[in-house]
Amino acid sequence: MHPFLKMMDVCITREITPPQINPGDIIVYRSAGSDLLNVHRVLSKNEKEGHFLVKGDNVPYSRHERVASAGIREKVRLVKRGEKVFNLERFPSKYTAGLLAFLSRRDLMPTLFKRKFIDPILLGVSASPFFASIRKMFYADISFMKKKEGEACRVYAFAGKGRSAEAILHLKESKGVFISSYIRYRDRNPSFAEKFMKKIVDISDSEYGSQHNIYITDNVLSGLIQRGKGLSLGSRIRLP
Repeated sequence: MHPFLKMMDVCITREITPPQINPGDIIVYRSAGSDLLNVHRVLSKNEKEGHFLVKGDNVPYSRHERVASAGIREKVRLVKRGEKVFNLERFPSKYTAGLLAFLSRRDLMPTLFKRKFIDPILLGVSASPFFASIRKMFYADISFMKKKEGEACRVYAFAGKGRSAEAILHLKESKGVFISSYIRYRDRNPSFAEKFMKKIVDISDSEYGSQHNIYITDNVLSGLIQRGKGLSLGSRIRLP
């Protein structure tokens, strides 16, 4: 749901019945055959057949999901971000939600538009030997910091000025280690992602053991990993 929902946002929900759900609403639901709860935006609803089309704002329409009414649990009504609280049931959030659903269904959200039309051009330019050598020089010295937070573990990466990225590692018994991450926009390239991910794997192994699979839940990091040719992180890495 990035960029509408960001890492560390707190979503406050309320129970809702299917007839009260409209396109643009953000719902909490459970997919068929899964125990995990998902938070996605409603694109459309079919009351006659009793299902809804949903997807995250930052993924293509081809990856939408059909959710039965019985699987819907709650609707997000408030989003708390630091000291700010956004009410999704009041103007202007209530009326812009429908517009966001319209754009999302047509892959016209800013991040999707950039990924579809702008990124291929930038990728072609940045793949040249000249820019590749500059990136390797710039990311030759990256420092990391680890911080324990109860059962979870937070990892910070610093390249140049300021914090470049952070990730939260959380072990789910019998499933694996799940990674939520954020990478600063200017550091979103395969060279940085490779070093960042290798450090995450090392910390995951030291904290939780090397027997677990590692699940990347962030589309930005997974996209950079897929773009990195020859990126060898092992067979335990699972992408969304």
